[in-house]
Amino acid sequence: MDTSRSMNYDSALARAKAAVGELLQGLDPRSSEVALVTFDDGATLLQPLTGELGKLSQTIAGLEALGDTRSTAGISTAHQELRGLRGKPLERQVIVMVSDGSLKDDPTADAEAALADGIELYALVLPNREFQPPFTDQLTALVGGDREHVLIDPSPMELSALVDSLTDFIPEPGLFATISIVDEIPANMDYVVDSARPSAVYDPQRRTLTSVSYTHLDVYKRQAQGPEFITTYDGNSRIVLRTTTGQP
Repeated sequence: MDTSRSMNYDSALARAKAAVGELLQGLDPRSSEVALVTFDDGATLLQPLTGELGKLSQTIAGLEALGDTRSTAGISTAHQELRGLRGKPLERQVIVMVSDGSLKDDPTADAEAALADGIELYALVLPNREFQPPFTDQLTALVGGDREHVLIDPSPMELSALVDSLTDFIPEPGLFATISIVDEIPANMDYVVDSARPSAVYDPQRRTLTSVSYTHLDVYKRQAQGPEFITTYDGNSRIVLRTTTGQP
């Protein structure tokens, strides 16, 4: 993790802490071990490989940024930890370099050494005012040429996808042929006819809305717009309710 002075620009360090926090929350401490290496003028192994991810989160929260951006030492130190006594070379090993992307050295040789040992490299970039488009190509080459291994200012969904890729997550094709979803309409609201996508059966007596076509059960977003309340399930499926008074 980059703790050089430039990480203070444009709140890059705070954004980096938040992003790494999201990654740690998605990992299972029963099957994952994480070490923390920081780099600025040099590199420091702040936390050797551990499954105590909560303790690691506390350490990250207290990081400060000072010094130059020397990623070579960071990658080298991470490589040594993964291949040292605490490392498990028969398990999947990954180095995630968290930085503002403005490297002041050339860590190519150290990155290539890690790749040669079967270690995967990712770059998680929280860019600041110094970041330039050519840096993306440099980082892509650094991680072995795979552009998908370089995440620049990632969204929560992109971070979630990164966690899935790091943990070998395999999406389930589905456990059910169909699932019936029944929404109960609150007494102070009325269903907006034909607003449900996919279509649903509205029972005005029971004040229920029934659908068997949803492909995603997770509520993606709830949004109030004036007198209307919109529940979106997967970006395409939605239901619109309207207050009986017409007021927000």
